[in-house]
Amino acid sequence: MRLKTFSAPTTAEAMQLVRDEIGDDAIIVSTHRDTDGEAVRIIVSMDETGGETGTNGPADAALCQGNLLSRDSIEILSLDVPGFKDPDLAPAAAEVIADRLAESPVRLDVYEAVCRVLSHHGAPGAMTERLAHAAATKVVRDPAVALASAMDAEFTFQPVPSTRDSRPLMLIGPPGGGKTLTTAKLAARGVMAGHSVGVVTTDAKRAGAIEQLAAFTRVLKIDLQTAATPSELVEAVVRLDGHDAVYIDSAAVNPFLNSDMSALKGLIRATGADPLLVLPAGGDALEAADMGQAFADAGAGRMIVTRLDLTRRLGGVLAAAERSRLSFSGVSTTPRVSKGLNPISAVSLARLVMPDAMPKPETEDRQDPARMAGVAS
Repeated sequence: MRLKTFSAPTTAEAMQLVRDEIGDDAIIVSTHRDTDGEAVRIIVSMDETGGETGTNGPADAALCQGNLLSRDSIEILSLDVPGFKDPDLAPAAAEVIADRLAESPVRLDVYEAVCRVLSHHGAPGAMTERLAHAAATKVVRDPAVALASAMDAEFTFQPVPSTRDSRPLMLIGPPGGGKTLTTAKLAARGVMAGHSVGVVTTDAKRAGAIEQLAAFTRVLKIDLQTAATPSELVEAVVRLDGHDAVYIDSAAVNPFLNSDMSALKGLIRATGADPLLVLPAGGDALEAADMGQAFADAGAGRMIVTRLDLTRRLGGVLAAAERSRLSFSGVSTTPRVSKGLNPISAVSLARLVMPDAMPKPETEDRQDPARMAGVAS
């Protein structure tokens, strides 16, 4: 087996070079961008006559000795191959990689489709290439189904339980994320299920914040508790002990301001609460990734994604989940409390990302990707 490297300024151009020379059935070993960011390199497996490989034979000496760039670039297939970069062990490592390549050939059409759609969403390049490669090694031919399978391996999904596990749930996040509305939706879900629900707000400084949440809790016949200090919050949580679920609507914080995050961590420690990030969709991918990591460092393990009704690009959401390893717990597709939150899975997330690749119900609004994905109420 030989490896050939194709280089171009963009992934699309490099893909076209592969297609022009080898065709749509080319087997892609890996892709990467040069350290200077000026070129994308795609490494393709070739047989001895210059075409695609379909054999189970070991890699030839070029893989082990003559193509250092390729050897360092096979990130997916060589992650756990011992001795891959050791000259003495490289031949044996090359055989392992060749076997993997034969077992999981990459479908160029799936790879390109996933790359194209994730780039449209503004997802980071490294994540785009990794998800595309994972999707393209699946046995299915449908890009959306393959992407769902790749996302199921990349991300975790953990719904918010309707009753607490002995700890109150504290909703945290940046300004404008929709924490108050999400608190109301969670409380409404609990009441409708027949559970006893307690609600506390610490958002005493934002104009109208308490009144907004109080309007919802009155309808639900919940006595809203307010707390302006950590000690008051602890007292409020103690008063609500025995309720099936307790939700704390915390004040918005700047995740990049140390004083804000220190205060938030103090509230979490004081109450022993389970922090749940409420993250609005639509932000810059790199900023969202940093933001997700900041809240994960504060103790969050899950997140609810909001504003999907106002967002068409989800690169920021994907980047935040990848960087922080936060689990997807649900999504909000409407500001109406009565519509509640919607569950999210790898399949519905893939449908949100690739709505045009899925069948569209004739009776639904085709311009609403949340409905196409099956997550809208």
